[in-house]
Formats: sequence, C-alpha cells, structure tokens
Amino acid sequence: MDATLVIPGRKRAVGKPLHKRLRYLRKGRCLQCGWCCQKEDCKELVFVDGKYYCEKFHSKDRPSKCAPFPQAPPLLNPDCGYYFLDRWDNDRIVKLGKDL
Repeated sequence: MDATLVIPGRKRAVGKPLHKRLRYLRKGRCLQCGWCCQKEDCKELVFVDGKYYCEKFHSKDRPSKCAPFPQAPPLLNPDCGYYFLDRWDNDRIVKLGKDL
C-alpha cells in the first residue's frame, strides 16, 4: 500500500513514506558572506573593502565542494542567505539550532 500524505492547500502526495524522503530542502541563496569559505580555509576567498568575496564564485572553475554547502541545518551563521524547509513538518522554516 502506498503512503499517502495530505497537506491542506497542496496536491495529494502519493509515493515514498515520510521516513524515506529527504527531510530538509535548502532554499535561499548565497550572499557571499564568506563564513563557509573561512570554515573550509578556502584559498579563493579574498577580503576587499570590509567584505569577503570568492574569486571563482561565478566562474566555471568554482570548486565542486562549494555548491552543496550547506547541506543540512543548523546553520552556525545567522547572516547566511540559506534556510531550510522541514518537509516532515509542513515546510516549517529551519535555520539555526534553536529552530530544530
């Protein structure tokens, strides 16, 4: 029997049970705050006019490890442009540890 999830205001979802679906969906965008680059000690990070910039952020040579960060909450930097939707809890917004 298929698992059925009905959320008010949404189409009926039939398929994978909740425990097999990806729980957190990343949303938002990179604001180039430099926090994740500092954490990873990235060599492409430069500090200009009081702000961090990645020299290869918009380049085809951007390191592959950059794209998936961050993958799951909690975020340790409140200024990060990303947030997560908890798909198991009606798309509740999760960002920092206090939101978990």
